[in-house]
Amino acid sequence: MAAGPAGNDLPRRRARRVVELTRQMVRLSRDTDWEGVVERNRLRQREAEALFHDGFPEEDREYIRSRLAEALAAEGEVRERMTAARDEFAVAMRDTHLRHDASDAYRRFSAKP
Repeated sequence: MAAGPAGNDLPRRRARRVVELTRQMVRLSRDTDWEGVVERNRLRQREAEALFHDGFPEEDREYIRSRLAEALAAEGEVRERMTAARDEFAVAMRDTHLRHDASDAYRRFSAKP
């Protein structure tokens, strides 16, 4: 594996870390562990920000591009699962509100004057 100047492989390690954290996010999303997903995403953002803030050698560009593309592809599954979970929650909340409204209406109209 090639490394940047003076053997600095930190950019490649950061890119691999972004991929690994994304894979963890996928696994956690499959278990509906949304707190874990959010925590890994926070760590992943830090790694990506550091990668671009510190820069990387030109010879690492394709490797890093490839790792980030891999992470983005895996992230799609997480986003799909999060969207599905959000939609399920919205339906559950709507149903709860409808039952509550129906219960209130029943109490109002069944109360003796």
